[in-house]
Amino acid sequence: MSDVKEITAKRKAEGDVKQRPEKVSKGKKWQTPKKSQTDSTDSGTSKYQIEEGDAGIWATCERGREAKCVGELRDLLEQYATSPEEDAADERTVEKVVIAPAEDIEAELKQEVSALKTRRQTQFRNIKIDIQCLLFMTTPANIDPVTLVHDICKDSVTNARRKRGRWIKRLVPITLMGKATEKGLTETARKVLEPHFHAEGTETKKFAIRPSIRAHDTLGKKWVIDTIAQLVGPRHSVNLKKYDCLIVVEIYKAMCGMSVLSGDYDELKKYNLSELYNPAPQKAEEGVVPEKT
Repeated sequence: MSDVKEITAKRKAEGDVKQRPEKVSKGKKWQTPKKSQTDSTDSGTSKYQIEEGDAGIWATCERGREAKCVGELRDLLEQYATSPEEDAADERTVEKVVIAPAEDIEAELKQEVSALKTRRQTQFRNIKIDIQCLLFMTTPANIDPVTLVHDICKDSVTNARRKRGRWIKRLVPITLMGKATEKGLTETARKVLEPHFHAEGTETKKFAIRPSIRAHDTLGKKWVIDTIAQLVGPRHSVNLKKYDCLIVVEIYKAMCGMSVLSGDYDELKKYNLSELYNPAPQKAEEGVVPEKT
């Protein structure tokens, strides 16, 4: 009888062992990369961040249209950054390569791809912004964002029927980005203001300062305005309405950007493309976080 009990207990123990779940491997599991680690320009998401020394363009759009605005803005900037002469040169290069003799189809295809790669790369790069209706796109070193945006807005006035933007609202070009600290803003201002106010032979000018502060609580508007006015110097005078130059300051989180715009800024509807294409009065841009007062 005792033998039967031992056999029964043994079988029961073996059954318990079989029912035990297998141990999970301690090896590293494959993880899906986070959205912040990918670069999907179509969705408006980017792994890149705004860095000191960057130049670029801020743009606003309607809520929920950020992804469409990214593609639309890039196409618009590429169009204006590439001259007709360069387009013609690229076409001639492609034609020349296509008709060139090749040993086989594969070699001919490689030649065509190589020719297309010689096309001018402007490399406008979208930066992820944690505010709805707002985006930032960097510009390469060989392109002046201030001139580029001004050309787009001027052309919008002279060719208002050729509407080139459906989702883009306001554009704000930035000549230089720096740290949003007292030292960083001062250094950035000196570099940006120098050619406009302190270069040899510069005439006296009337200027205005318009700062915008988002997601930042260290530097105040008054301090920013007073500091920049001191850096401009007493040789030039302040005129908030009839100015020759407008100093734009955009502060976002830990970064500050600055540029000097021409005196027709208000005439060009503050670089608001929707206002330039549709002059009728419109409501304030929906969803844009108001700047700090």
